[in-house]
Amino acid sequence: MSKNQKIFLSDEYKIFDQLRKENRQKPKAGPLGWVRAYMQNNHDLTRKLFFEGPNMVVAQGRYFVAQKIFEVGDSPNYVNYKISHFGVGAGGATVDGDSVTLLGPHICDISMYKPINLGGPLNEPVIYDNSSLPEDLRELYTSNGALKPIESITLVSEDYEDTGDTCEYKTKVKCECVVNNNEPPALTVNGYVPISEAGLYFTSGDSARMFAHVC
Repeated sequence: MSKNQKIFLSDEYKIFDQLRKENRQKPKAGPLGWVRAYMQNNHDLTRKLFFEGPNMVVAQGRYFVAQKIFEVGDSPNYVNYKISHFGVGAGGATVDGDSVTLLGPHICDISMYKPINLGGPLNEPVIYDNSSLPEDLRELYTSNGALKPIESITLVSEDYEDTGDTCEYKTKVKCECVVNNNEPPALTVNGYVPISEAGLYFTSGDSARMFAHVC
């Protein structure tokens, strides 16, 4: 990503969608996530899809869902949290020529591997050790300011059919997350930063915890 480009991340979740036939064949538990990433052309504002694939609702995110939907708190108590912020990072893959090796995500992830400072109001929950980086990169790759609010959250309808019965409910949640063309603020005008991971976070006040991770 360069300074004059704008990125849209569209993250969709099917909430406990186990009635469909394909899910009966391969049972899956919990919210199912699908990410689409678009690059916006600043001249005509058209968007070009450059990534599409599943993400992982990490174990901590599943713990949050279990508490939230039944309003049963535990320690730590996440009942009053809500999914509201996102972040992007540069630690999700290594590139060697045309070969790309994904480094995650993993079920026990609680933070991004190399967070990028978007100038947001919240910090990544785990402090990223950037002491080994050159000084001019430490303001770019840092936990500070790594999380910013999700642009929009929308409920989307889905049709269901089972033994002749049909129904329609809004069981898909679409989150649109935007990295503006003036972000990250520490990036120079002609600078470039690789983005290879993203995360969604549930928050309460200035406390943030990872819900889902994609690399």
